[in-house]
Amino acid sequence: EQSTDDDEIKQLVDSFNNMLGRLKSEVELLDRFNSDVSHELKTPLTVLKGEVEIALRKDRDTTYYKETLKIVLKEVNYLIEIAKKIERKYYEIDKR
Repeated sequence: EQSTDDDEIKQLVDSFNNMLGRLKSEVELLDRFNSDVSHELKTPLTVLKGEVEIALRKDRDTTYYKETLKIVLKEVNYLIEIAKKIERKYYEIDKR
């Protein structure tokens, strides 16, 4: 009977170790995902900030403001695409 108990304990330990390994892998995947998201968001946000800061430094003509708003719109659209990608990635991870 001792052998049976030892086998059951070994199976339990193996199962627990496998679970910890999977959990570690998922945490590493989530960390990598967060790092990628952060990197992807920094560039368009930096562009938006810079364009708005420059536009606000002094009075400018209407054409300048229109061009600035076009750049801002482009970056906002890019951020929306990033958000959609994040959402898709989240659902891929969530389905595991």
